[in-house]
Amino acid sequence: GTRFTSRRGKDEHLIVAGGFGAHQRPVDIVERWNPRTNEWTALQPLTKRRRYAAAAAIGKRLYVVGGYDGRQRMNSVECLDLSQENTTWQPVASLTYRRALPGVCVHQNLIYVCGGFDGSSRLASTECYDEKTDVWTIGEDMHVGREGAGLVSIGDHLYCIGKCISMQ
Repeated sequence: GTRFTSRRGKDEHLIVAGGFGAHQRPVDIVERWNPRTNEWTALQPLTKRRRYAAAAAIGKRLYVVGGYDGRQRMNSVECLDLSQENTTWQPVASLTYRRALPGVCVHQNLIYVCGGFDGSSRLASTECYDEKTDVWTIGEDMHVGREGAGLVSIGDHLYCIGKCISMQ
């Protein structure tokens, strides 16, 4: 049968950024869990409180994308360079569209974002971020809008899977 082995390399961590606390209010809390020591460490807080955001990492840089600040869906993106001690979150180019609950992944060193919810409708749009140029490019629309879907890169393909869809 199939066997799974947990990976516990020296640089492997789980980072939790944003979310919501009491009364569903968005938070700016960022924490890192070290699976080798089973310890949580507080990191620098996000520059903006957000829930329903998504995240992706390129190398040692973590990007938090979109979300909801309690009043409106967000198009802002911020980056934390984990290769530096005591680093702070830095804003990078904003998404073209405001998105909460988007699908996000890295493919060929580019960050891809699909779907999400803009406050009135589920989005079918896609965007791609190049950290070298700090530019988002609009991609092909999906056939249906999706909110809360997973996005994964396998080989040369991206797959947007599941969650709420909008049918025409």
